Formats: sequence, C-alpha cells, structure tokens
Amino acid sequence: MANLIFAGNFVEYVDADISVRTENSSYPKANINELWHMKKHFRAQDANTNDWLIKIDMGAATALAAVFINDVNFDKITIQGHATDVWTSPSFTANFDITKDERVQRYKAYCALTAFNYRWIRIFIQNGATRVADPAVWAAGTLALLPTDAAKTITLSVSNVFPYEYEASKPYRDNSKLSGGKERIGLGQNLIWKGEVAFGKRHATQEDELWAINALDNAEPLIFFENEGDTQYAYLCVRDNDFHLSLEGNKRLRSDVIRFEELV
Repeated sequence: MANLIFAGNFVEYVDADISVRTENSSYPKANINELWHMKKHFRAQDANTNDWLIKIDMGAATALAAVFINDVNFDKITIQGHATDVWTSPSFTANFDITKDERVQRYKAYCALTAFNYRWIRIFIQNGATRVADPAVWAAGTLALLPTDAAKTITLSVSNVFPYEYEASKPYRDNSKLSGGKERIGLGQNLIWKGEVAFGKRHATQEDELWAINALDNAEPLIFFENEGDTQYAYLCVRDNDFHLSLEGNKRLRSDVIRFEELV
C-alpha cells in the first residue's frame, strides 16, 4: 500500500461561517459540520451545474492539505480558494472526480490540495456533473477541512504492512426464541467500514509519527485515507485503541494493530 494519511483536529468552522446558494430548511447548511452525524445531510433546492454550492469563510488565510467531502450525490466538483468573497477570478482552482466506494456504497473523496492558503473556500459544481443518487437535488453529508500542520495531517514515511484488514457491515442484534431459533433485528440501514491497520516493524527514527497519530484525540473524528490513488477510500472515523509499541532491540519497534470505525 501507499503511505497512509491520518488527519484530525480539523480546521474549525461554525454555521455562521457557511454560505450556500440555496437550502432546504429541513436539511440546513450546518449539517455539513455535524461530523458525528453524516446522514443528517445538507440539501440544496436544485441540481444546477456550473454554479457554486457551498462557501466557507475560515476567518483568515488558512493553509489546507485537503478537503474531505463525504456522502454526496454528485460526481464532479471544483474546489476554489480566494482571499475575499468576490469570485470573479478565484486565486485557486482544482477539479476533482468523486467516485463510489463500493464497500459502503457511498460517493466521497479525499481532495488533496497544493499550495492552498486562502481565507475563503468554495465548492463549485462543474458543468457536466451528474446526480448519482437520491435525492433529486444536490446533497452532501459532511465536509472536513484538513490543515497542513504536520501534527494534524500525518503522512507515514513508510507504508503499513499486510495484512490490512477491513470490512463493511450493517449492525444487528440476534434475539433468542423459545423454539431454539433466533430473530434478527437490524440496528441501522447504513454499511459501516471498520479497519485494522498493522504497522509492523519500524526503525526508532520513525517512532515519532506513530505517536503523532496516537496524539490525535480519540474522542474526536479523524480521517483515515489509504492514499493509493483512489480518492474514495477515505473514511471519517474514530480510533478504537491506542498505540502499544514493543522495543525489540537494535532500535527496532513493533506496533500492535490499530482499529478504526467509520462514523455514519
């Protein structure tokens, strides 16, 4: 695998910082910042192309490493950046395709940015973008802004080791019946990705990046990105255990697997 990326402590923004071109009041713009509740969604009132959808005022010029856009129903966007809320000629423009993660059946993308350092960021729906899922208007689940700070967006200097194990499942509960059979009750409608990442043996000089990942608040959401060129394989998740390292001599370390579970 490529060098994994982990990110947390995202750039903060609140409802007042968000502008949208149109809005369904039952699915307001603030929902894109509800990172624990992806399925609350923001919805526009149309599916127009060649027009902007979302703007965020970050308050000051902010260096971003990436934008993670999650559970959307469109397949192309342009990310724009500018110093002011006047978009006649944006200073930053980058186009991205959004593809379906077949594991969880959702459209999402880790959009890596180069030399982005602007106060304003805008999500623009490209001409030719297609609606790929319901509803009949543009919709988005969550939107995370990842800083360039190396303590918050961490790219491993060497890749993880195999096996890299993952699954996608819907939660359920089995209730026993007097007959000896069972009754299965679904506890959710959404497929949830879970993964276990093995870091294997590392040189002591690489220990600091493992502790940097461990320092990301495990009570807050983080991004796990496989970083193999397929931008849909990124997950807004929580880390379910801490790093445990073993020093095996000759400045060699071994780490236990780290478990992650997607937030929906």
